[in-house]
Amino acid sequence: MVSDYGEFCRDMRERKKRQREENPPPPRRSHDWIIVMGTCHYAKNRSSFRTYERVGKRYYNEADPSGPGTYVAGIGTVFLKLRSSLEKNAPSHEVRLDNVLHIPDALCNGFNYPTYLKKTGRPGGGFMDCGFDQNGDPLWCSRKFRGMFRLVLAGNPQGESYLPEGGSFSVSMHLPLDDIIQEVETRKRNEQYGNADVSEDENWDGSEGSSVQKKVIYAMGPIVPVGTLFQR
Repeated sequence: MVSDYGEFCRDMRERKKRQREENPPPPRRSHDWIIVMGTCHYAKNRSSFRTYERVGKRYYNEADPSGPGTYVAGIGTVFLKLRSSLEKNAPSHEVRLDNVLHIPDALCNGFNYPTYLKKTGRPGGGFMDCGFDQNGDPLWCSRKFRGMFRLVLAGNPQGESYLPEGGSFSVSMHLPLDDIIQEVETRKRNEQYGNADVSEDENWDGSEGSSVQKKVIYAMGPIVPVGTLFQR
C-alpha cells in the first residue's frame, strides 16, 4: 500500500511537471512563423495544433550531437491561413502542415520550406519570398523580419514575439523526425491493443529534471495495421 501511494505521488509530480513544460508562461501565443531549413516544421504553442499526440522526450540535435538537446512535447497537425501575396486584395489560402513538432522552448514557429515543397509544391521567386501550389498559383508570401523571412498570415494576428533583435542564433531544427513519428505510432498501436508493460529506464531524462523516467516497454504481439496516424 505504501509503495503504491509513493508511485502515485511520483506519477502526479511527473504529470504536473510535464503540463508545465508543454504550456510554459507567458500564455500569449506566438504568430512568428519563420521559414527555416533543418528536418521539420515546429510550433512553440500547444494552441497552434489541430491534432496532437504527446511525445514528452528530449532529442539531440543531429547537427550538434554534443549539445544539450531539444525537448519535444508533442507532434501533430497545424493549419495556417496564409496570404498568397503582398498585394492588397490577394486571396488567402489554408495550408496544412503534418508532423509538426511542439517545442515549447523554441524562439518562434518554424515553417520548413524544403519539407513542404517536397510534399506539395515547388519554389517561387526569391527562394524564400513566396511559394506556389501544384498548379503554379501563388500560395504564400513572406516579409523580412529580424534578418529572416516570416510568413504573412491572413488577418495579421497579434501575439508574443520571442525572437531577439540582434545577435547570432539559429532557428532551424535538425531533429530525428522519422524516429519520433515511429515512436508515437508504436506507442499508439500498443496502447490500442493493450500490449504494454511498464519498466524504468535510467538512460533518458524525459521528464526534464527527474533522474529516472517511466518508459513503456512493448512486448511482442501480432502485427496489426497502424492506420493513417501521420501523413508523411
